[in-house]
Amino acid sequence: KNLASRLLSSADVPQEVLMLKCAQLIPMLPMAPWIQKACLDTETVHSLALAYHRCASGSARTDAQLPKAIQMAVRGIFADNLEICVKALDDTFVSDEFVCLEVLDELRSMEKKQRGTFRVLDSDWGITSKALRLWDFHQRKALEDPDPMKSSSRDVLQRVSDLLSGVLVKLSPQVLLQRMQEFQDWEVLQRLALAAIHSSAQLRLQLAVNYVENGIIPIAIGCMQTFLRHFECSEAGVNPPASEVEAAFKLLSNKDGVLPPDVWKYVLYALEVCLHVLSHWSATKLSLKQKAEVIDERAAPLLLAKAGLVDVLVEIMDPRSAGLEMSAKAPDLVQKKATETLQALFEQNGHICLFCMQHYSEVRQMVAMGCDSIALDPLAQFPQLQQQAVEQLMASFEKFSVDDERTAKKILKALTVLFESSYQLVAWFLQQHPLSTVGEYQPLDVHVQAVRAVARAPYWSAEDAPLLPEFVGLLADLLLDCVEGHGEEPGAPPRKPSGRVVDLTEAEEVVSACMSSVLHLLLIDPSPPTVLLCLAQGLGRNSKVEGEATDGHERAVNAVMKVMQVFPSSDRVQLNCQHLLTSLLRE
Repeated sequence: KNLASRLLSSADVPQEVLMLKCAQLIPMLPMAPWIQKACLDTETVHSLALAYHRCASGSARTDAQLPKAIQMAVRGIFADNLEICVKALDDTFVSDEFVCLEVLDELRSMEKKQRGTFRVLDSDWGITSKALRLWDFHQRKALEDPDPMKSSSRDVLQRVSDLLSGVLVKLSPQVLLQRMQEFQDWEVLQRLALAAIHSSAQLRLQLAVNYVENGIIPIAIGCMQTFLRHFECSEAGVNPPASEVEAAFKLLSNKDGVLPPDVWKYVLYALEVCLHVLSHWSATKLSLKQKAEVIDERAAPLLLAKAGLVDVLVEIMDPRSAGLEMSAKAPDLVQKKATETLQALFEQNGHICLFCMQHYSEVRQMVAMGCDSIALDPLAQFPQLQQQAVEQLMASFEKFSVDDERTAKKILKALTVLFESSYQLVAWFLQQHPLSTVGEYQPLDVHVQAVRAVARAPYWSAEDAPLLPEFVGLLADLLLDCVEGHGEEPGAPPRKPSGRVVDLTEAEEVVSACMSSVLHLLLIDPSPPTVLLCLAQGLGRNSKVEGEATDGHERAVNAVMKVMQVFPSSDRVQLNCQHLLTSLLRE
C-alpha cells in the first residue's frame, strides 16, 4: 500500500520507470487469496487502473511496456479467485471498463481451466444478476456516447454477453428456466437464453421432454409477448419507442448470427421451442388414434393454448383482424413458423381448433387453417363438437364467400367432410335449418353440401336404419320448399309461401342434389321399400287441398311432376325425376 498505491497514483511522469517496476513486482508475489484480497482492499487495483488510464490518455500506446505490465498485474490479482472477481463486477469497478474487461476475460479463462466454473458462479455467487447490472450500466453509457461503436463500454457489453451466454449454456434445463423466470423483466437475458436453447439440440430435447414439470411453455410464450410489445401501437399511427436493448445488440459482433439485434429472430426461437414441445408430445401419442382430449390437463396442445400461444400467433399472422395495430409486419420466416405452429396445434386438438375459429372468426388464416384441420379429422367421435363446427362454418361462409373464394372453398370442403362422417349430423342440420329459417340473401351452398353427402354414402348401416323415415322426410321437405312459389297453374289462387321463395338457379342446385340423394337411398335401402314409402308420404305432405288427389302415391307423383314443370330445361332434374316417377308408379 505504501509503495505501490503511491507510485501508481502519482502524477509525476518522471516516476514512470518506478511505476513499471512496481507493476512488474506485483505478479511476482505469490497470489494467495489473502494477498489478492489485500491488493483489492488496499486500493492497489484502483491505482493500477488509474495508471493504465493515464497511459491510455497520454502518448503511450496500449501495447507499450507499462500498460502491458499493468494489465498483467491486474490479471494476476484476479487470477483464479472467483470471490474478488465477482466483488469487482458487483459494484467496486462497475464503471471502469479496463478492470471489467480483465475480470470478464479471467472468468472465461477459469472455465477453460476447470469445467464447471460457470455453474459455480451461478449457484454460489449469483453472477447472473451482477452481470445484468453491469450490462445495464454500460448499455446506458454506450448509448449516451456520441459514437457508440467507438465507446469503451461496447467491449464490456460484448464480454458480458459472451459470459452470460456461456453460463446459460452450462446450466441444467431446470435452472436455466428458473433464471428466465427470475429475470423475466430483463429482455437481454431472455434473448441470450433463447439463443442458448436454439444453439443446443440436447437442451431443446430436454426442455421438450419435461415440458410439464419445467414450465417451459408459459416462459417461452411470455418471452414472445414481451418481444411483440415493441411493435404494439397505443394509437393508430403512433409507433412505440425504440428498444434500447436492440440498439445495444447492434453494437455486438454477431459473427455466428445467433445474437442478432432484430427482435423477430428471438420470436422465431421461442416459436421453435413451442413447436418442438408440440412435436415431441405428438410423437409420444402416435399410438392413440384420436386427437388430444380436452380433459387431459397435461396435454401439450391444451397447455400451449391456455398459456396464450394462439393470441401470440394471431398477433404475428393477422394483427389487424385481431384488433391490433402493429408498427412493423412480421418477416415471412416468422409468419411461416407461426402458421406451421398453429397448424400443428389444430391437428392435435379439435376442441382448440373449434374454439379458436369461434373466438377469431374475423381472422381469415385462422378460419382457413381450422377448415384444413377439420377436413383431416371431422371430429366423428364428438357429435356436439360437430354441430358447433357446422354452425361456425356456416357463419364463416356467409362472411367470406363474397370476397374470398379460396377460403369459401375450404369452408365447403370442411363441411362436406363433416356431413359425410355422420348421417345424424345431416339430419340435425336439415332439422335445425329448414328453408323457412333461411334469410332472403343467405346462400344455400351448405344445404347442397349436406344433401350431396348422402349421395356419397356407400351403404346405410343397420344402426342408422331407424333414422331413415325421418331422414327421407327431411329430404322431401327440402325439395318441396325449394319449388314453393314456383310453377303455379295459370288462374289458380296463389298460395302464400311458408318461407323464402328460392331463386330458380339456387333451387335447381338443391333439387338436383335432393333427387340424387333420394335415388341413392332407394338403392342402398337396408329394408326396402321403407325409403320409397317414406318418400311418397313426404312428397305428398302439401297436396291435401280441395280438388286434388288424396292417395299418397298419387300426391307424390303430382309433386314430382310439379318439379319437372318448374325446371323444364334442367336435364339432370328431368332425368332424376323420371327415375323417381318410375319407382313411384311401379309401387
